[in-house]
Amino acid sequence: MDYSLIVSFVKMLFALAVVLGLMIASAYLLKRVISHTPAGIDNGNAINILMTRYLGPKHSIMMIEVLGQMLVVGVSSGQMTLLTKITDPVLLERMHNMQKVQSMGMPSPQAMQEYPLRIKNWLEKVRNKWGR
Repeated sequence: MDYSLIVSFVKMLFALAVVLGLMIASAYLLKRVISHTPAGIDNGNAINILMTRYLGPKHSIMMIEVLGQMLVVGVSSGQMTLLTKITDPVLLERMHNMQKVQSMGMPSPQAMQEYPLRIKNWLEKVRNKWGR
């Protein structure tokens, strides 16, 4: 039996294991470095996305809360633009109440008002499809 063939095969498997190990280790370290946020900067409370409304492909309007300030931001594929700051106390209270309702898993009042219209449209589609 030719042992040089077996030795070559074992060397090749060892080299493959070393290369794969280096790739996995570098991917793990890269993931840790990229996703690492410096301590104390953001504990999940500094920036909150409250609402997002998509206007089209790669275009949306976002309402965000940054350190207690409500901001409305326009977002496109290449930039973000501050549209306005909400400073009216009545609107701020409404937004906080809507956020509490949504965090409890309940639909917003606006969504509740839209449900009858959605059901009506769905029923019309079903009737048209089945010819009744």
